[in-house]
Amino acid sequence: MKLKKLKSSICGLFIIMLLALVNASCSNGSNEDIVSDYMVTVTAGEGGTAISERISYVVGEEVNVTATAYNGYSFMGWYEDSNLLSTEISYTFNMPARNIQLQAVFESVSQPSEKGRYLVVYYTWSNNTKSVADELCSIIGGNMVEVTPSTPYTTDYNTMLNVGQQELNAIDNSGIYPAINTKLDSFSDYDVVFIGYPLWYSRMATPMQAFLHNHTSLLSGKKIALFCTSASSGISGTVTDARRLCPEADFLESLRIGSSSADNSHDTLVGWLGRIGVAVE
Repeated sequence: MKLKKLKSSICGLFIIMLLALVNASCSNGSNEDIVSDYMVTVTAGEGGTAISERISYVVGEEVNVTATAYNGYSFMGWYEDSNLLSTEISYTFNMPARNIQLQAVFESVSQPSEKGRYLVVYYTWSNNTKSVADELCSIIGGNMVEVTPSTPYTTDYNTMLNVGQQELNAIDNSGIYPAINTKLDSFSDYDVVFIGYPLWYSRMATPMQAFLHNHTSLLSGKKIALFCTSASSGISGTVTDARRLCPEADFLESLRIGSSSADNSHDTLVGWLGRIGVAVE
């Protein structure tokens, strides 16, 4: 009887150990199946190139992909399968728990048969907007005018923004605009007027607001294309400013260029010009 009980105990112990080994094996196998890195594959359709900073990312990591359009083509957007994800040339997203396949899609730009007459009006504080305005003029062959404030702003960034905030408050609350030195008698020689400026507190810089305010009647019925430089904020607040200041103007698609890309804006400008129907030199 004692021998039977001993055999039974040994058998039970063996079964318990066997089950533990099986569970450990299953647990280890499931750990091996956990994927820590996922792949990002980018391809480009006809008319441009597309790149990703890396090919593998962990879940939640920030991914940045960039498209570049060739001359004669315009970037249309980033697609996954047939789904449009973004129309931004530089697209940033957080990595999901799956592999991603993105395609940059481009479209051939049909240029007008005749070149137009263009004017680029810009205000700059840090010279970022000037860099973009210079590049724009080199592409379209237009004339250029710089808006200058009657009282120059300080070179200290924070102090300048404080002054800018006060001027924005004066515009919004009292309709008082800062004085500027720039005045034009007519825009009749131009088919499109390009307006360039930096963003101050997500608004159009006040010297450019003053310029549009002073020339509202002359810009009535004119085609206006807005472009701005910004470190982070979007352009929508400045479009609202422009439409308020020039309600009778015909506004084309606007363009925001990141401050860090101001010195390398050629391809972005060419794609934008194609979308708004402006011939490239």
